[in-house]
Amino acid sequence: MALKPCPSIRPGRCPATPGGPPPFFPRLNGTKPELLAHHYREGALPAKAFPYAMQAGNAAVARYASIEARARFQEALDLSRSLPP
Repeated sequence: MALKPCPSIRPGRCPATPGGPPPFFPRLNGTKPELLAHHYREGALPAKAFPYAMQAGNAAVARYASIEARARFQEALDLSRSLPP
């Protein structure tokens, strides 16, 4: 599958990705929330990154990975501070 460049100039404004993960990450939806949170955070989209950071924290808790869970929840907390009220 060939990737089509996004015609948008501003990051995160690609019309092909209205609400879910970008089309070039179809297999990551639900399997690698920490990676999606990272990419959305680096793309200056904290509102999209926040739920994935929370999912990553919950997944780490389910694996009894407390150090990773703390880091993921801290990331979500940091993201929440940049969200509008």
